[in-house]
Amino acid sequence: KAPIVWQVSSIGSTYAGKFLQDFKDSTSAGKIRGQEDASVPAFLGGKSSVLSHPADEPHLIWPAQAEIRDSALGWIMGGSIPGQQKTLADPKNEEHLSKLYCRWSHSNAKASGSDPYGRANSMPHIKTLLRCTQDGKEVAWMYLGSHNLSGAAWGRLVKDGRTKKEKLSIMNWELGVLFLPSLLSRPNATEFSCTDHRHGERLSLDSPSEVRLVPARSCGQGPRLRPGLHPDGSLALPIPYQLPPQRYRLGIDSPWICDKPTSERDRFGNPHPAMMRR
Repeated sequence: KAPIVWQVSSIGSTYAGKFLQDFKDSTSAGKIRGQEDASVPAFLGGKSSVLSHPADEPHLIWPAQAEIRDSALGWIMGGSIPGQQKTLADPKNEEHLSKLYCRWSHSNAKASGSDPYGRANSMPHIKTLLRCTQDGKEVAWMYLGSHNLSGAAWGRLVKDGRTKKEKLSIMNWELGVLFLPSLLSRPNATEFSCTDHRHGERLSLDSPSEVRLVPARSCGQGPRLRPGLHPDGSLALPIPYQLPPQRYRLGIDSPWICDKPTSERDRFGNPHPAMMRR
């Protein structure tokens, strides 16, 4: 039942759902070594050796148009999230994407104090994938990198013209970091930082088998938890959105499309960029 979360800043052609299904299968897949490996989160399968698909569809975080309009920069904020009509408004893609969409922030994030990292009004140009518990308090694994949601970035199966066999075709150069508790739970695991003087030091854990990934919290309700590794074995990740994400509200939320004109003005009174180009 652990939800899968995809957060991207651009969406390519979804090939009428085939790529989305293949990507769902890939991000749902995996094997658990066994209960003797204490670094494997129990919520991912208990004694089962194979991970299963979540009961719900993947949660695709894509800002609603109103979120961009009311963001810290208004419509300008949407410039770093270039979703286009030819993809998002294509009926073949829309049919599959519409059931996956989630807001960047919960609709009542400010009023309820549930914005964990103070980013409810700021949508960055980042890409993250993760799997978390149903309550969002623990993360099984997390990816942070440059891959957007497209076959060009992640690859897709095509038939080789010469051999006639299937092969994986990847068109883009991408780079990312995968956070796995199992890697941090190794006896000789070390910290890594591009700027910190502690680079290469041994992880100071009471027990290497206790590493858990959890969301950091710098504001909102609840105790603060700074990013980084803590003595109790929890590695707090600065995830800029709330877990689990909130699905689009029927009849209220619609996906941000940068080149779709609208007469609405943003919080600063500025017209939509697509209106200015007409």
